[in-house]
Amino acid sequence: MATVLMNSLPVSIFNHADRVVSVVKITAQEAATLLSAGFTSAVGFASTAGLFSTLLGVEVHMNRINVSVTDADVVIVGQYTGPRLPEGSVSLPEGAVVTWYHVTTSPCDVVQNDADTTVVVSAFSIGMLPIEGCSIAMKAATSSEVAAITSSTSVVSGVGHADTAGLFTTTLGVEVKMNRLNVSLTKGTRLVLGQYKGPQLAPGQTTLPEGASFEWWIITLQ
Repeated sequence: MATVLMNSLPVSIFNHADRVVSVVKITAQEAATLLSAGFTSAVGFASTAGLFSTLLGVEVHMNRINVSVTDADVVIVGQYTGPRLPEGSVSLPEGAVVTWYHVTTSPCDVVQNDADTTVVVSAFSIGMLPIEGCSIAMKAATSSEVAAITSSTSVVSGVGHADTAGLFTTTLGVEVKMNRLNVSLTKGTRLVLGQYKGPQLAPGQTTLPEGASFEWWIITLQ
């Protein structure tokens, strides 16, 4: 079993496999206790690592690594909310907070795909979840499965970049408009996430560059 400290919860750590993800809000003291037995830092910014060191009372190094978790692993996420941290800052700016979460995974046998609202997004954040924590079902999907969902239900776009929205439109065969939206996952809402993997898109590009792809997920509350 490994314990990993992160400052975000990227879906790439789940290896595009069906999972139930349990997200539990914890205190800084509880996070520090869990980390005291040893951990791997996956905090990619020096200022955030310094801040975490101060808040947790343990040394946190900046460490930009690719993380892959199994059902035996524990992820501790510190979700920073506030103004951009000044370079070298090791204390919270006024009005800023860090919310701590304990994250574990287990195999996902059943995903509830019925939903009143389907929101298409190009990125996922732990900030989209209820602040007190929850369990979410993450189903790895194909583009054809996603196209079937988006063509048969009313879809709200939460895609914040015009080029990505254009690619979604081409890939799924339904119009996806750019729409900078604050997205919250609630009961009755289904997220359809298209995670782009590939080179930077050229302005106005509406077809996938050679070697690029979307990794599709269907995400619902349990």
